[in-house]
Amino acid sequence: MFSDSPVTIRVGGFDIAAPLSHNLPVYVAAVPQYSQNLGDVSEALHGLLGRQISVIDIGANIGDSAAIIRGRSDARVLCIEGDPDFLPYLAENVGVIGAIETAECYVASSDADLASGAVTRLAGTAHIVTGEPQPGGNLAVRGLAEIVESYGSFNAPDLIKIDTDGHDVGIIRGAADFLRIHRPALFFEFDPTLTERAGGRTPVDVFEELGNLGYETALVYSNFGDLVGTFNVTSADLVESAAKLGSTGPVAYWDVLAVAPHHRSLVETLRAGVARRTGNDVDLPA
Repeated sequence: MFSDSPVTIRVGGFDIAAPLSHNLPVYVAAVPQYSQNLGDVSEALHGLLGRQISVIDIGANIGDSAAIIRGRSDARVLCIEGDPDFLPYLAENVGVIGAIETAECYVASSDADLASGAVTRLAGTAHIVTGEPQPGGNLAVRGLAEIVESYGSFNAPDLIKIDTDGHDVGIIRGAADFLRIHRPALFFEFDPTLTERAGGRTPVDVFEELGNLGYETALVYSNFGDLVGTFNVTSADLVESAAKLGSTGPVAYWDVLAVAPHHRSLVETLRAGVARRTGNDVDLPA
């Protein structure tokens, strides 16, 4: 049963169901390039690999990211979402978008006990607040490797997207062994303010940790979808900029694409796309 009056919105070329209270149409109207960076990544990855790509979408919400991915590339997508308010919309949209499987749970974080937390929602977003027990019992939380065991076609994903309003860094840490083995392209939201509120360790440490997992380069996008720059994941420039994020200027958070050496061509392709659209290249700092 839908928890809100359902409406239809156009995302990625698909007409998908959304709650009336969802802010996605507002975001798209105000910032037309909203989330299109994820579409750029999936399209480029599909083109480079020359085959259908495998994508895991953690924090799938109503399936809007899956719609963007599927609208720009030949991809099969595992949508992982645990929020009972979003799941009916996601289930409705699976049939519209196609090539989607769903896992109805949350992904474990190493930084917080999500199972005993409570879900708070606002205008189409939801996040887990730890230390506030959920009415009706614990949340369904599983480790990423455990989830993937049930979905064999996603056991070596090409791309993982994470958007969980503050738990992204903790999920990366919790899935470290899986990431070290497979090193998929990793597209995640980096919001140090929400990460600190979620009870995680120092947010900027995630970049050094990614380096230890075998990742090499980070493409950093503003919350408006513009490419800010490309960095070595352990560079002082990246860490210094990340530490200041949200304290000055209009950029509240980043979308970060972290890639390992075997995806260097993906970095080059994405930078070339930005150069074609804007007439400006984005240099890789030393």
